Amino acid sequence: MEPIDVALTFDVERDETIREVMPRIATTFERHDAVGTWFLKHDYTNRFTDYTGRVVEDFPNVVEQLVSVGEIATHIHFRDVDGTFTMDPEIQRDLLTAATESLRDHGYTATSFRGGNLCADATTLQILEDLEYDADSSVLSGHYRELPDDVVVDHRGDAGNRPYVPSRNSHVTAGNLDLTEVPVSGLIPLETLSLGRSLTGIYNRVAPMKPLNRLLLLLFTLWGLTSGAPIVLLFHDHEFALDDGSLAALETFVGAVAESPRFRFATIRQIGKA
Repeated sequence: MEPIDVALTFDVERDETIREVMPRIATTFERHDAVGTWFLKHDYTNRFTDYTGRVVEDFPNVVEQLVSVGEIATHIHFRDVDGTFTMDPEIQRDLLTAATESLRDHGYTATSFRGGNLCADATTLQILEDLEYDADSSVLSGHYRELPDDVVVDHRGDAGNRPYVPSRNSHVTAGNLDLTEVPVSGLIPLETLSLGRSLTGIYNRVAPMKPLNRLLLLLFTLWGLTSGAPIVLLFHDHEFALDDGSLAALETFVGAVAESPRFRFATIRQIGKA
């Protein structure tokens, strides 16, 4: 039996934890020969997060450490310069182009993307195709959320947990775009999902609890075997702190995955190209 791919993905967004926590996480991955996918924020505004700017430009030493243990990818919250949420095609293209060029100018060939708040649509994927991306990971099957400014995140389509080639007309329907959608692992067939009711949500509840955390690999094995899909977990840098046990729990989990013959680490790019 082939090992189950485990993609540990991080939306890297906030200056304090980028500086203090991400080097510790990178060291953990290095210690266990693990790889992650690091979605680096590149936004117009800090209205809804504590940091605005370009991670690759503002924290070059941290990014150098992250690229040694995985894939550098693009992460954008689609908001205008005044902070309003928008899926306007021109703003999407401007932000995606600027973020992609910034990464590539610094020597990082970004070919995977995740929208902030899991926000993406068919237009997003068409722009990613134009920019020669290989994969998007902005879908959590069954997820529904209403954001400010009349922006709705609706993933209640045909997509499941397995990677698929999306349609030009709908990012949650199979089609023939020249890239792969790699969904965040959910617990379908629930009618609607939040991140709290995903595999990431299970991790967040169980990983800090000893000895229950020993059950995580069993739960994830059963999920992987029944779904036939890779395990894609979504973390944020600001979910980890130096003094609350979250880094120790992550180290325990990464070490357990590394030692298990049932699993292998993979990046979103690797899964998208498989």
